[in-house]
Amino acid sequence: MKELLQWLGMEKGADVFQILEHRWYAAEPLSERVVWCIVLFGLLVACINFLPQISMRTSVRVRTFFLRLGMVAVLLFCLNRVELHLELQLNRRQEWVALVDDSASMSYEEANGQSRYALAKEDLKKLQDSVGDSVRLSVRSFSGGTLGETAGKGPTRFKEAISRAALSRSNVDRLILFTDGRDSDQRDLSSIGEDLKARSIQVSAKLFGSASPPRDSQISAEPDRTILRLGEALVVRGAISGEIAGASYTVLLKENSKKVSSVTVTPDMNGRFEFRYRPPKKGKPTYTVELDTKDALAENNQTSFTATIIDEKINVLLIEGFPRFEFKIVKAALEIDELVNLVSITHLPGGGVFVQGNPLHRNPQEGLITSQADLFMYDVVFLRDLARNYFRAGGDTTETRLQNIVQFVTKRGGGLIVSGGSDVYKAGGYETSALAEILPFDLSSSISGQDQFKGMFFVSIPKTAYQHPLLRLLPDDNENRERLNSLRDLDGSNNVGRFKPLATPLMTRMVTVTEKGGRIAEKEAPLMGYIAVGEGKVLATAADTHWRWHLQTEFEDTPLAGMLANAVRYLAPLPGQEPGKPSVSIGDGTPQVGQDLIMSTELRDKNYDPIRNAEIVVTVFRPDESSYRMYPRDLPEEPGHYEYRVRLDQPGLYKVKAKYGNFESEQEFLAGAAAGEFSNLSGDPEGLGRLIEKSDGEWIKDYNSWLASVDKNATQFSAVRDLEAWNSPALLVLFFLLVCADCYVRKRQGLV
Repeated sequence: MKELLQWLGMEKGADVFQILEHRWYAAEPLSERVVWCIVLFGLLVACINFLPQISMRTSVRVRTFFLRLGMVAVLLFCLNRVELHLELQLNRRQEWVALVDDSASMSYEEANGQSRYALAKEDLKKLQDSVGDSVRLSVRSFSGGTLGETAGKGPTRFKEAISRAALSRSNVDRLILFTDGRDSDQRDLSSIGEDLKARSIQVSAKLFGSASPPRDSQISAEPDRTILRLGEALVVRGAISGEIAGASYTVLLKENSKKVSSVTVTPDMNGRFEFRYRPPKKGKPTYTVELDTKDALAENNQTSFTATIIDEKINVLLIEGFPRFEFKIVKAALEIDELVNLVSITHLPGGGVFVQGNPLHRNPQEGLITSQADLFMYDVVFLRDLARNYFRAGGDTTETRLQNIVQFVTKRGGGLIVSGGSDVYKAGGYETSALAEILPFDLSSSISGQDQFKGMFFVSIPKTAYQHPLLRLLPDDNENRERLNSLRDLDGSNNVGRFKPLATPLMTRMVTVTEKGGRIAEKEAPLMGYIAVGEGKVLATAADTHWRWHLQTEFEDTPLAGMLANAVRYLAPLPGQEPGKPSVSIGDGTPQVGQDLIMSTELRDKNYDPIRNAEIVVTVFRPDESSYRMYPRDLPEEPGHYEYRVRLDQPGLYKVKAKYGNFESEQEFLAGAAAGEFSNLSGDPEGLGRLIEKSDGEWIKDYNSWLASVDKNATQFSAVRDLEAWNSPALLVLFFLLVCADCYVRKRQGLV
């Protein structure tokens, strides 16, 4: 029956269980007149054999008569397009999907020395051998890729994996899960179970891993910055979690797989550690932070990232209002900094300027820079006790050169340092200037009406400021706090009002003021503050006697030199940025597989104005050497800022290139294992149990017994088929046989 139906046009592979009803019908019946004409014509042709002129035996005449009538019947069958309507039940092999968890946590080695992933693959092989050809079994992974020899480094995302493997497909009868059961997103899996039940998909789950967390330690680490100037320290901070109580660990820092530093993490350090390492040469090295000892899961004992080291100096412009003693000390401290290219402009008494260094701008003998383009060649500008009248020289009542310095910060993204003195802040009438808008102080009279506070004092440092990069003189927190608390007293300071709401207070001092009514009061006044303004940063201090910190000979590295080094490094824009050239920035130095990494490209012209609606082409090169392109656009509220997302679905090295015109920039980064996978390595029977419960599924307890008892028989389903019998191979063969039979009979008679 199966073969006959296939000859009549039944689709290949259809397994008929039972025919419930059948009928023949003409899909496009001919008119009655046409049918009778064809019948009469066929009878006429068939009756020719009965003419007496044809010599033929009677039996042959009859045979050829009926054979030709059969040909006419076949012709009518075709012309009427006769079809066979069937209502039947078909057998269908069950469709099973084996969904194997290949996330990072599956690489954990159980007590027998095998990883959970290896055990899952063994069970998968048993399943494939057991079902053979009786079931259509397809294998899928949680990551969406092919199953490799070892587990991947991605997260466990049940919703995405089940939707892709089962819910997005038709006719899935059973879903078999091989997993440790802990969803990385910690979702409630009840809704997924309800979706599976609504689709009549039977769920069977094999859980790997015990309910209690295994004994394991893990490491996390992240660099402060991944783009550095040659000579800057690479700062990496991290922590060890897990089994750290009462134990000491050795953590290694490797550069291109070569050990360059190590630190011992003792129990009293609460698992925290820090590396400060100076890369010896420019390039794009890969750094790995790892535990010196391994445990059951090696994947979470290390983390890697790439860095870009650029041979580029920080161009600092030091402008002095009067050649005082502190100017010489500040200048000397900056000159010996190997990372600084210093240009100093000193205004001399009686007029004229003294220029030292190799100026980047034109006409340095004029003193203050008049061109924005020239000023924007520098990275940091340091204003020292510069009177406001210098910016009004030549009748410039709009103070264009001072506005250029403000633009240098807000538009260029440069760093500005402003120190105290007798001719600055309120003492210099700066409260009505453009500079006042970008200072961390409000230059008000809220603390006192006087312009300066005289007398010796010790600085106070807010608790939250000890960890700030600008005040980081020593790597150790306690030693750094002790160093800052041992700073010498200073002599006098400016009254700068209060800190602005968005400013970061770094230092304060106590002052004695006379309030209305003659009452004497002590108040806390700002001394040093930091604020981010526009694209740049500003550091301002209300004192002018920091040189006293440079004379503390009990320290090998003086506090003033350390603070100046911190300031120019922290305030300077990132290296490698050029106007007109697209930059590539990443929001996360240690991205993980499974996340959408937010990246951005900044585009500025030679005046550092944003370039809108640029045709930027971003090419992403994935670890498997495949690539794709994106064409990001900036938004009206963020001109010149082109943001895009890179889906990290593979572990390894990614390269992102941004091209604009003839300019191109590149950024490399490593996508490591999903760290969230290692936060809890125990199985999650409770979370997976909600999926099993809502889907009316089953736990696989005894795997071999389950393989032997699970129903692998084909299922039946009702179907309707309309077979085009008129256009089927069977009808063609029938017509061919009729013609052959007619020829054979006539040939036996000796007729043509």
